Formats: sequence, C-alpha cells, structure tokens
Amino acid sequence: MPAERFSPSLDRASIAVLHFAKNSSDPAQDYLAEGLSEDLITSLSKFSDLFVIARHSAFAIKDRDYDAVRIGHELGARYLLSGSVRRDGERIRVTAQLVDAVSDREIWARAYDRPFANVFGLQDELTQKIVDTLVVHLKQSELVRSRRKAPGNLAAYDYCLRGNALLKNRAGAERGRMVAEARSLLEQAVDADPYYAPAVQGLAEAYLIIWLERTGYAPLDPELRHPETLERARAVAERALRLDPLLAEAHATLAWTLHWQYRRQEALAEFEKAHALNPSLADGRYAHALMQDGRAAEAVEFMQRVMRHDPFPPGMYLSWLGNSYYLLGRYDEAFATLTVGAERMPDYQSILVWLAAAAARTGRDHDARDAAARLMHLQPDFTIASWLNFIRLVPHDATKLKEGLQRAGLPD
Repeated sequence: MPAERFSPSLDRASIAVLHFAKNSSDPAQDYLAEGLSEDLITSLSKFSDLFVIARHSAFAIKDRDYDAVRIGHELGARYLLSGSVRRDGERIRVTAQLVDAVSDREIWARAYDRPFANVFGLQDELTQKIVDTLVVHLKQSELVRSRRKAPGNLAAYDYCLRGNALLKNRAGAERGRMVAEARSLLEQAVDADPYYAPAVQGLAEAYLIIWLERTGYAPLDPELRHPETLERARAVAERALRLDPLLAEAHATLAWTLHWQYRRQEALAEFEKAHALNPSLADGRYAHALMQDGRAAEAVEFMQRVMRHDPFPPGMYLSWLGNSYYLLGRYDEAFATLTVGAERMPDYQSILVWLAAAAARTGRDHDARDAAARLMHLQPDFTIASWLNFIRLVPHDATKLKEGLQRAGLPD
C-alpha cells in the first residue's frame, strides 16, 4: 500500500526546509537555491533534538502556493523555513523566514547580503539561528558537526552544487546523460579542490549509480556492473572519509558500495555510523541492505521510520518496502506498494521483478504477465538465476522469490 502519513515525534522540534526560491530569471541559479536549501537540511539533521523532514518530501512543495498550515500538516512538521537566494557576481543575497505552521505565525525573518566567498559562514549563521530558536540544550559535538567546511576554491563548491543537483534530479529518458554530466562536474570540483570532501563523496555516488543503474545511455553501458566501476566508487568514498570522517553521506555511500561487493556486515556497520552522525538521515538503502541480509521485519520497521522523515517517498523506497513485505509473506501489501512504486518508476528493472512475483503470489496472473513482459522488454537477457546471483538473498528468501518469479513465467 502507499506510504502511510506519520506524525513526527513530539519530544523533538520538527522542521522542514523548503526549496528556496531564486530571485533571478537566470535558470542557472536553480542549482544554487537547491544546494543552499539542501546544505541547511544536512546541517540541521545533525542535531539529535531536531526532527528534520527529508529533502525529497520538503522539495515536493516547490512551486506550490505557500500555505504554512497545510504544508506543515502534509509534511508532519511544526516549523517551516522558507526563503530566497540570488547571486549577483561576487555577492549572494539570501532571505529566510521561520514560521510556526500550527499557529501560522512568523517567528523571525532575516535578510543577508554577503560576499559569495562567505556563503559557508552564512549557512552556519542560519543554522545556529534556527537551532537557538528551536533547541534548548545544544550539544557541542553536534554544533561542530553541523558546520560546513568551506572548500579552498569556490569553483569546487559551484561544480559540486551543479553535479549533485543533476544526480538528485535524474529521471526519465535523460537520466543517463544527467548522471554522466554530473560525474564530469564532480570531477571538475575535485580537480579544483582535491580536499573538499562533499565533492569527493558526490563523485563516489556518481560512480556507484553508473555501476548499478541500467539507464540505456550508451556511453555509460561499458561501466554498468563492471567490477572496476564499483571498486572506484569504494575507493573514492573511502577517500572522502579520510578527508572528513564525520561526513555521514560518505559513510552511507561507502556502505552501499560494500553492500554490492557482498561485504554485507561491513556495509551494515557503515550505515549505522552514518545514522549515528546524522539522526535524521532518511536513507532507505539501509532498509534494502537489511532485507537482503534476511532481516525483512527490521527493514519494514526502519523504512516506516524513514517515511516519517520523508512522507512523500520516492518510488525506489516503495520498491524496497514492497520487497520486504514480499519476503514476510505479506503479498497483498507487497503488490499494492510495488504497484504504486512502478507507477512512479515505470522503467525501473528491480521493481518489475518483485512486482511480477507479488502479482503471481496473489493470483493476479494478468498483472504478473504484464510486469514480466515489461521487465523482459527492458532486459531481454533476464533470467531468474542471474538475478538471484546478483542480489544474493539468504537461501530461504531466495527460494521464496524464485517461486514467485517462476509462477510469473519468467525464464529460469
């Protein structure tokens, strides 16, 4: 079934950072507005006394009419931060407004006009202002972790923002080209400043996506599932952590890389480090790793926690939740959840695999054949044996999935 809407924990102040608007007609400034908003989400997420709504759901509000009460209710957030950003040459102008979404009352509003070189100090100042307002007891270690480390070269920051925006927004027929362009931009960021950990982490993520996702973009095809691509992702992620051991996103990227190198226990340990550093990190990949390690019940519980932070989850998260339902024998829930995920991601191979199995298990033979046909169109050489070898479930779960796929008529 689709993700249930949750209310956040009452013992923590809940906040959503909405996508900042750009006060410019220049479309090239979109990535700056997105990057500033996302950096604030990342910084605030490191405070255990804050409940921070995930980027995916917070940014879903972009370009909609601003109604604080409605938005707060939809996101499950008591407080909303909105604002605007504009870059004029070597200066950056930012406005920010913190609103109580329950009372529809403005708590404060600020305007900043700074040299662009001081953008990281501006982010730290905004973070401190928000935390001072919402959190009574500050932990010094969390304050240190929340501060953004400025690159030695601002060009690295610019390339990094542009590359990460492409990675996060990749979709549809152009997603392969977007990933390739993102990698190029992130390589330029690392060339501009080899010690800027967020850029190095972004580059690792790009390699991992190129290895894992079948995009249909011919220039990337030779790197798909190539061991050297995955090893490069691991090495670059480890490099990011040597530069900044407190970078939660790099721990998560390393974890996902180790997972696909079948170093499953090391992967789970890295995911746990990431969540210890960032208590609001809504990374559903951990649930997927738990599921493939034979811990489907824990995966469902974790994904439900993720969806409290991300009430409008991406289709991928519904896919992973549906997979876990399937392995628990909750086939109707699996079918309903996977169906919604497939509507959002119609050309995602993995979701069609599990959807075919779930449909077959629930007696929906027409839906099973349809999902199987769509899967074979995307990957004509698909076989059950090769898929099971790729995902490497524990034996009992592998048997359960194999039986469903056979019922759906997929080739052994």
